[in-house]
Amino acid sequence: MAIGVSLEEKIQILERFHQTGEKISSSTIFEGHPVGNWSIQIRSLINNPNTKKRHLNISKEQLDRLETIGLLERKFDSTIDEKITALVAWMKKYPKLRISSPVSQEILMEYCKGNTSYDKLLAEYEKMQRYYTYVTNRKYHGKLSDKQFSKCKEGNVGGTFGFSTEIEQLAKKYGQSEKNISYILSTYTTMDNFYKLFTAGKLKNNQDDALARSIVRTVIDIDFDPNSNYYDKIYLFISEGTYTHPALSLYSSKQLNTEFQKLSEREQYIITRRLELNENTSPNSLAALSKEFNLSRSGISHIEHKARRRLISKLRRYSYPLSIPMDSEFLTDSEKAELSEFQKSLTIGNLSITQNIQDNPTLVRGFEIIKTLRQRKLDAQAINSTALEDMEGKPEGIAIVNLGFSLRTYNALARYGIKTLAEITNLTEKELIHIRNLGKKSFDEVFTVLENYGLHLREDSPEEKTSSQDLDPLSLSNLSLSVRSYNSLSKAGFTSLDQIANLTFNELIKIRNLGEKSAKEIIAKLGESGLRLKDSTEIAATSTEKATTDSAEAQETVSESPEKAALVSRILGQQQIIHRQQTEIAKLSAQNKEYKDAK
Repeated sequence: MAIGVSLEEKIQILERFHQTGEKISSSTIFEGHPVGNWSIQIRSLINNPNTKKRHLNISKEQLDRLETIGLLERKFDSTIDEKITALVAWMKKYPKLRISSPVSQEILMEYCKGNTSYDKLLAEYEKMQRYYTYVTNRKYHGKLSDKQFSKCKEGNVGGTFGFSTEIEQLAKKYGQSEKNISYILSTYTTMDNFYKLFTAGKLKNNQDDALARSIVRTVIDIDFDPNSNYYDKIYLFISEGTYTHPALSLYSSKQLNTEFQKLSEREQYIITRRLELNENTSPNSLAALSKEFNLSRSGISHIEHKARRRLISKLRRYSYPLSIPMDSEFLTDSEKAELSEFQKSLTIGNLSITQNIQDNPTLVRGFEIIKTLRQRKLDAQAINSTALEDMEGKPEGIAIVNLGFSLRTYNALARYGIKTLAEITNLTEKELIHIRNLGKKSFDEVFTVLENYGLHLREDSPEEKTSSQDLDPLSLSNLSLSVRSYNSLSKAGFTSLDQIANLTFNELIKIRNLGEKSAKEIIAKLGESGLRLKDSTEIAATSTEKATTDSAEAQETVSESPEKAALVSRILGQQQIIHRQQTEIAKLSAQNKEYKDAK
C-alpha cells in the first residue's frame, strides 16, 4: 500500500470516484490520486490473503463498503488467464493473423467486408498484440506457469511459445519446417485438403505448388527398386511438360531401365550428368558439356531433347493408369473390393516423400492389382490384334479415314501418302515427326490410336541408324542445329541441307517459326558445307528475259492495229524499266548480304 494514505482514506476517495459514474481502469487518476492502481492493489490483497506481501488489515464494515461500490468485482482489466484465452481464441478464428509479428493490410482485408469492419478488426488486432506483449513479459520474468505456457503453445499463439505439438509432429513427418506446416494448416485447414487441391491443380499459387511437390510423392515405382530415387529423376525428366496434371504417376523401374539402356552411350552420359544421377561432382551445365563434346550448347540440348522424345514414346506404351473404373471386365470382385480400399488409402499421409510405401500393405496390394490389370489388357490386345489379322478388315486394310483422326491429322497423313493403319506402323518415329503439318497433338493422337490396336511404330534398324548418322553428313540431325531451327525445318518437310540450298533467302525466312536468328544459323551451316541459297539475282534476270520475250510477242500481236501501237509500246517500255530496277535492287541486296556474311 502507498505510504502516507491510509486504507480508510483510500476507500473514501474511491467512494467519491464511484459517485461520478465514470469507468475505472488501471491508469485512472482522481483528485490527484492513482485510484486505478489502488483498486488493483486492494482487490489483489483481498483475493489472495496468503500472499507474502504485507497483510491487509480491513474491517468487515470497510469490506462491505468496497463491495457496495463494486470494487471486488473486477471491471477495469482482464487476468493473465483471460488474456491467454483471448489470444488462443483469436488465433483459432484468424489463423493467418499472426500476433507475434506484424501482418500486412492485404491479409487483414481477407477477413473484412468493408472499411468499417476493417477498422474494427485492426483495433482488435492491436489489442491482441498488447495482450501478447504482456504475456511474453510475464514469461520472461518467470511468472508464467507451465499450464499457461502449454496453453499458449498448443493454441498456436506462436512467437516465443513456438508451434503446437501437432505442427511439430507433422513437420517431422513430412521433413518440413514448422513454419511451412503452420502456413499450410492456416491456409488450407488440413493436410488432406492441401493434397486434394494439389492433385486437382487448384492451389493458390506456384509457391504453394512447389511446397506441395517437396512434401507429396508424385511418382511411385511399382517395382519398389532400392534405387527408386534414381529412376524417379529419370521419369520426371521424361514426363516434364508431357503430363501437366500434378496427380500421382506410376511407372516400372525395370521397363524404364531397359529403355534407358537402349539410348546411345553419349545420350545416357549427358542425361546422367544433367540430372546428377551419380556422384560425379563435375559441372553439368550445357556450357560445360558443350566444351567436353566440342559441340554448341544447342547441340547438347538437341541430343537431350531427342533422347527424351524417344523415351516418351516408350513411356506411353508402358503407362500404368492410377484411376481404374470399377466396372472393368478385367477385375475380379475381390480385386474391386481391394482397389476400393486402395483408393481410400491414397492420402497425403501415405504419399509423403519420407513415408515408406512398402510399409502399407493396402497400397502395395493396390499397385500389384494395377500392374496385373495392365498385363491382362496387353494380353487381350494381343489376342484382338491376332483376330484382326484373320478377319477381312485386318490392320493392313483399315483405312485411316475410319480411325477417328482429327481433320488436321488425317490431312497430314493423307498428303504424305498414308492410307492404312499398317502403313503407319511401317514408319519410324523420326519419319512420323517429319511429316509436314503433323504437330505434337497429332503426334500424340497417332500414338493413342496405335496403342488402342496394340501396335507401335517401327524402330530404326542398325543399318538405318548407321546410314542416317554416318553416311549422310548433310542430314539435319547431324548438324547440331538449335532446337527451334531443327523443329522448324523438320515440320516444313526438310531433311538435309541440299534441299534448303534450293531456296531463296525470302523463301527461307517464310518457313513457319523460323526467325532471322535461325535463318543466319542455317546460312552459316550451308557455308560450312560449301553450299549457299539460290541467288535472287538469277531469278530477277530470268524475270527480265521473260519480260522481253513477252514484250516481243505483244508487239507482234498488236502490229495489226496501228492505232494501239503507241499505247502498247509505252506500256511495254514502262515494264522494262520496272524489270531493270528490280534487277538492280536484287544485285544490291545480294552484295549487302555478302558484305554482312563477310563481316
